[in-house]
Amino acid sequence: MKPYAVVFAGVPGSSKTIISNYLSGKFGLPVFNNDQLRNEVKEDMLADNINIPAVLAEFERRQTQRRLEVLATGRPIIFD
Repeated sequence: MKPYAVVFAGVPGSSKTIISNYLSGKFGLPVFNNDQLRNEVKEDMLADNINIPAVLAEFERRQTQRRLEVLATGRPIIFD
């Protein structure tokens, strides 16, 4: 099987996470969830706002790093 990624993008509240979690359960694919990563970064940096430049920069750094790590495995994934 060739590796592939399913990518969901859209405005907040458009059910991206609901659909991602459904597909994850149905097909056994892991989900890369940006909301979870955002919350993790805010918590680690003791920030309540992701839009603070240093917090946003750390989020983008971790996001890029983790996406590359996931894609390097060659496994299919859902990006939410």
